[in-house]
Amino acid sequence: MTLTSEFSVAEGGPKVTVRFAGMSGLETYYVDGVEVLRVRRFFGGTRRFNTPGEPSREVTIEIKSFPSITVRAYVDGELRVPDLFPNLSGGGRKLNWLYWVVAYALCLLTLGAIYVICT
Repeated sequence: MTLTSEFSVAEGGPKVTVRFAGMSGLETYYVDGVEVLRVRRFFGGTRRFNTPGEPSREVTIEIKSFPSITVRAYVDGELRVPDLFPNLSGGGRKLNWLYWVVAYALCLLTLGAIYVICT
């Protein structure tokens, strides 16, 4: 599952494209079609990069994984897009439920492994 969203940094300014590949955790960020950042992560966090050209703008992408998935975009510290992927935060309640189930299962497996190792 790959998700893609776009927004403009300013009226008539550069266009930022955010692409998430859910199964591999690969996040790719483009400004006017040119790749500016590529990271592989499965959980939330903050990604920052500057747009090329003049004036250069600082773009911050803030990803919150729990309790619901929310991806916000800031330009020069000001909120530009409150929810880049609304289908994940609002309509994706089933997906959020799945994340909680997987997290719970991983906790149980970890506790079981610790118990086996210690006994």
